[in-house]
Amino acid sequence: MIGAEMLDDIYQRPEFNIALLPQDLVILKPIRERFVVLGAAGAQAEIPFPTRDLSLLSALGAARGLRDNDADPTGVFVLRREDRAFADAVLTGPEPEGLPDGPDRAIIYRLDLTQPGALFIAQRFAMRDGDAIFATNAPLTELRKFMQLFTASITPIQTVESLAP
Repeated sequence: MIGAEMLDDIYQRPEFNIALLPQDLVILKPIRERFVVLGAAGAQAEIPFPTRDLSLLSALGAARGLRDNDADPTGVFVLRREDRAFADAVLTGPEPEGLPDGPDRAIIYRLDLTQPGALFIAQRFAMRDGDAIFATNAPLTELRKFMQLFTASITPIQTVESLAP
């Protein structure tokens, strides 16, 4: 018989703590579950799960939250591959073109952190290995970036004019 269990489950659930026979082989492997954070989050990185059960809220915390001046709290997305049967049951319309066929389907979940219940939803939304969180930029962020480029190019001219006799 071949099986796999989490060590915590073996400790916590007596029915998983089975007797071993002399010829049994036990292999212990570290869990390397990770998620990716992109966009206007505090960290843009691939982050290992700090705990076995990780919520979206905790994942955002591990990524140092959203950047106050850049992020749009109405646009926090989780990109995930879901089982095709589940996805077909909850989605309407055709799958976007260009995605590879397979046993799963791409789903994007959106969280609007300006809504009163959003933090509770994020607290209950379980992250999975391979999930990606994308935090969008606030609408004025791009304008601010453009203005910074514009003012950076004007500052040397003003400095030269102030030094002129």
